[in-house]
Amino acid sequence: PPPPKPEEGTTRGADAPAEPEAAAPEALTTWEECEEPWRLLEAAGVLIVLRGEDAMPTSVKLADGASEWHGDLPIAGGGVRRVGVTLLDGVGLTAKTQVPECGFCRFMKAGPCGDVFVLWEACIDRAKESSADFVELCGQETLALKTCTDKHPEYYGELSGGGGKDDEAE
Repeated sequence: PPPPKPEEGTTRGADAPAEPEAAAPEALTTWEECEEPWRLLEAAGVLIVLRGEDAMPTSVKLADGASEWHGDLPIAGGGVRRVGVTLLDGVGLTAKTQVPECGFCRFMKAGPCGDVFVLWEACIDRAKESSADFVELCGQETLALKTCTDKHPEYYGELSGGGGKDDEAE
């Protein structure tokens, strides 16, 4: 027969089976582990995070103007977490998000003219950055891309919008 359950208020021996534990919470991702203290400090009014137009942190400062802070922050489940913050002079925050790539760009890069497209795209970006006329600056790259896509209609189809089988009947 199974051993009797211990009465309330009594202790169990070392060989007694453990009580079933509550399910462990899901593990945080690395990003969540890094971001969580910042979020908690900001929510508690301890840390002021200045953000750029892309919402990424550009600088931080303690709300009281000090260079150090130590204290307890609440954590999920009702506990507290001891946290220390030390601001370092001359250390800038550099953070970037991955810029999503448009579907057309992914399509072009995945095809047989992907390398030519990458060169054309880089030229267009240089023109934007320097406020140059991309038609003048990137004429050679544009012609190379057009020549390549015309050689591969099986992938790119009729990107120029003309000369296809349907146009012959007109």
